[in-house]
Amino acid sequence: ETMRPQRLAAQDNPSEVFNGTMKLGATYNVFDGEELLEASIKSIRKGGVVDFVCVVYQRISNFGTKCSARLLPLLQSLKDRGLVDKLVEYVVAPVSVAQKRNLASSRMMFANVTSGVHVQNQFFHELAKRECGRQVCATAGCSHFMSMDCDEFYLTEQLQWAKQLMATTRYEALFCTMEYYYKSPCWRLEPKEDVNYVPVM
Repeated sequence: ETMRPQRLAAQDNPSEVFNGTMKLGATYNVFDGEELLEASIKSIRKGGVVDFVCVVYQRISNFGTKCSARLLPLLQSLKDRGLVDKLVEYVVAPVSVAQKRNLASSRMMFANVTSGVHVQNQFFHELAKRECGRQVCATAGCSHFMSMDCDEFYLTEQLQWAKQLMATTRYEALFCTMEYYYKSPCWRLEPKEDVNYVPVM
């Protein structure tokens, strides 16, 4: 995924400027797809755009599958080489109703109860992993953060532009459209989709 700065989902006339020194953290949600992780981290570390990187990983998936034998050695190698600052293991456990209420909005929980549609525990595990990463970034002193997957890539100059925008406005969030690639960086799906967005910061 690459940024397209001409299409921002942000409020129109920010009235205040962010006061403080911006420290940008990124948290990766990882179980599989690790073959793309190092390249993705390098895409956001390039030029010093991202200041802190953590990986929240699972040995056992939300469905009980064991991770690849390559995952843990790769994660340790990334940490040893300074590409990752913090590794956090997420262990799948039963999710209580109280935890669900804490993770999800009250509107979603009310809709879940009244509609009879049951939201699976896997959804809450995904929320919990991303929230864990956000908290790790906050503890490391990050003022802003990116919640990422292994298959997300950003162009340095565009990510730097986005960081500058967030540092000089009161925008609460920034999103971008996605570019999809198939099997290889040489094969991009066309026409570019202009409907779905991914959160950037």
